[in-house]
Amino acid sequence: MPPSSEPTYAPHGRVAHVVRRYGVASQTFVADTVADLDRLGWSGWVLARSVENRSLYPLPPEERILLGSRPPLSRRVAQRALMRTSAERRAAWWDEALAAARPDLLHAHFGWAGVDALPAARRAGLPLVVTFHGTDLTVYPHTTRGRREYAAMLAGLDQAIVVSRFLADRLRAIGYDGPLEVVPTGVRLDRPPVRREPRAGGSTRLLFVGRQVPVKGLDVLLRALPRLCAEEPRLVLEVIGDGAESARNEALARELGVRRHVSFRGAKPREQVLAALERAELLVVPSCATADGAAEGAGLVPKEAMAAGLPVVATDSGGLPETVPPEYRHELVPEGDHEALAARIAYVLERRESWPRRAHARREWVENQFDHAWVARRTAAIYAALLDRAAERREPAPALAAAGG
Repeated sequence: MPPSSEPTYAPHGRVAHVVRRYGVASQTFVADTVADLDRLGWSGWVLARSVENRSLYPLPPEERILLGSRPPLSRRVAQRALMRTSAERRAAWWDEALAAARPDLLHAHFGWAGVDALPAARRAGLPLVVTFHGTDLTVYPHTTRGRREYAAMLAGLDQAIVVSRFLADRLRAIGYDGPLEVVPTGVRLDRPPVRREPRAGGSTRLLFVGRQVPVKGLDVLLRALPRLCAEEPRLVLEVIGDGAESARNEALARELGVRRHVSFRGAKPREQVLAALERAELLVVPSCATADGAAEGAGLVPKEAMAAGLPVVATDSGGLPETVPPEYRHELVPEGDHEALAARIAYVLERRESWPRRAHARREWVENQFDHAWVARRTAAIYAALLDRAAERREPAPALAAAGG
């Protein structure tokens, strides 16, 4: 994805971004996509079931956010009298939303949002783009409900986007044979990298950022801590993120005797995450595939860490290798191996003299591969090409047009 191959696009159009929950703290990439494309001239409307953290994500303006919430009781009674099924009632809301947005295309974020959007796109005669991010390809399509819903959605969508080649392979494996583009999640590069200096008193700060769910592998990192703390008594691990495994991970830290070395801070907004990346000395990304098929689609936090000049230790899991410069991929740690993880962390911490060189190489890699402005232009080019294809399908062939004249 070298910057020299600038994508071209026509900066115009209206896009209805379809997502079940807009503004989720762990899904900043959705709001970033909406904002970046809006600035390029693709006027963004959001069609969602709910909106969160509105103060953190001010775009699009309020009048361009349409919620599929339940109507008042009086209206629901009237709908039941006129519409026999819940599907018909949902369709009525979609028709109202699309009439308000008047989009040229629909862009669904996550496969399940694509399932929601497909019937409306077909009724309105609009192209549908779906971006897949991870669990919507590694887990959901293999559930009973997912298999049923995805069969129609994959057959009907006009353009698929995935955030890693790993996910592209997963999408092809479940039977999708239509147009497909790999467009990674972009990173904002407005903050300069931070030069890492040895801490006074010899303290060492590790950082974990992510949901506390099995696929993120925090338990593996916790199991690596006893060895690391024995070698670095002042070591501290800062954990940002919450989830279903929060209580279990805190209990594990106590069981391992490292609870006083771990600061569980819960979920934090982006600005606080970026601040944590700047004050840490090492980001650890211990992701691992799980029994239900979950795997890391393509990590955003490792890219942000590299942009901030922060050393990263990560596992060889899912799409994670694609986020790392090729010359450092041999350093990736096997999934689920806490001893290998501890050894790699200790190795990086012991070689602080190499940090400036590593930081420069990784920042350059992020600038060349994941700059959010380039990613937005690439997506805009996909929109323009999709609308061109749709226009060609609507126009009669020249010979038929002449015969009809």
